Amino acid sequence: MRKFKRLFNEYKKLDSITNEIEAAWDNDPENEELEAEFDKAYIAEHKALTNLMDYIVIYTGGMIDRPTARLMIVKMPERLEALVNKIA
Repeated sequence: MRKFKRLFNEYKKLDSITNEIEAAWDNDPENEELEAEFDKAYIAEHKALTNLMDYIVIYTGGMIDRPTARLMIVKMPERLEALVNKIA
């Protein structure tokens, strides 16, 4: 479960960073440096999301598939975090 918690926290952190960069870029859409930063952050966030989705599928023995895992992570992060904290 520690790995699950680590992967979840990593995804949360990268999601937050991506959102901050995106907000700054929205305020200055011509800024190519912010665009490049956003691209890097988005790639890292997507990789973390994929790692977490795959771990959920593996941990549940396939009872939760990738699309469902993605929905859980993206649409219900608070509930997933409460579950992670409860069992990890």
